[in-house]
Amino acid sequence: MVVADLVEKGFEFSGMCLNTDFKHNEASNTLTSLRCTDATQLSEQDDKGNLFFQGSGTAVHEGEDDDVLLSQFIVYDANMDGF
Repeated sequence: MVVADLVEKGFEFSGMCLNTDFKHNEASNTLTSLRCTDATQLSEQDDKGNLFFQGSGTAVHEGEDDDVLLSQFIVYDANMDGF
């Protein structure tokens, strides 16, 4: 588990990250909680307990549509009763 708190950028991925297992991470008080640079592919991620708390900023994928589709995952919004 990684906790990103009081930082400008929480988590960043770049390039081919096809075996990524992004799980049990928390973000709060960040400007950009998650950033995927151009051409990043994470592989599809299912619900792995990632939490974005109030003030967690934005999640950004700077790649093309195909890269974004190959990088989908679920992050639970801890401020809401749902995703």
